Amino acid sequence: MRQALESGQAGLRDTAGYYQLAGEVVDAEASVARRLAASADALAAGHNGSRIIVDCTATAQTPQQRDALARYEHLLDKQIIQQPIAALCAYDARALSLRAIAELACMHPYASPRTTPFQLYAEHDAAFGLAGTLSDGSVALFLTALRRLGKSTRSDLVIDARSAAYIGRQALIALSTHAQELNVTALLRMSRPHASRIELPYPALTIAGALSRGPKQYQASRKWLPRKILPGLAQRLVRATKPLAPRACRMR
Repeated sequence: MRQALESGQAGLRDTAGYYQLAGEVVDAEASVARRLAASADALAAGHNGSRIIVDCTATAQTPQQRDALARYEHLLDKQIIQQPIAALCAYDARALSLRAIAELACMHPYASPRTTPFQLYAEHDAAFGLAGTLSDGSVALFLTALRRLGKSTRSDLVIDARSAAYIGRQALIALSTHAQELNVTALLRMSRPHASRIELPYPALTIAGALSRGPKQYQASRKWLPRKILPGLAQRLVRATKPLAPRACRMR
């Protein structure tokens, strides 16, 4: 590590040096711009890209902080699928409630086991992707995640849910309501077996059956090859501890 720091291949930043803050709250747009600038500097210096490990605990203490941090996570994920950037976000489970951890874990494509029932993440050809299980019991968490996405500038809202194991009736109502609030029409892409079992209509929501999407296809959609290595790293970290250890890792 010392050699990497001395050679410039690695660097250390405190919270204020990593994020752009407004008081104790992350400025989502400015912080993403800072990360993109750092990535550009790394490429200009001859590196292949950036790998980031960040302890987000200090910026996730209050609901207001989590509103901003979740927005930042989603905006950054939209850039990560296009840029040579890989990131691991960590949260101290001793300092945060299970609900607070779930609110942020669900905004990542990969998460430690049993920290969130579903994942909401950036996709190339959709407003966002969904994976995991969206049962009626997780609708409150889902509504919070949808609200934190912010307003869409598009006239449609495409959601790729081919990696979702289950989407319950209340979650479908939540999606339909979210689309109505944005004044858009939502297209929910699901695997054909799941799509065929859903009874319509839901206002402002159309469901289309598509070929299933497995983990290999999902990982291949992520641009930078080292990203494919990170889920294995997360699994090794998780296996070394209990499911919700003092450090809960979130992958993207």
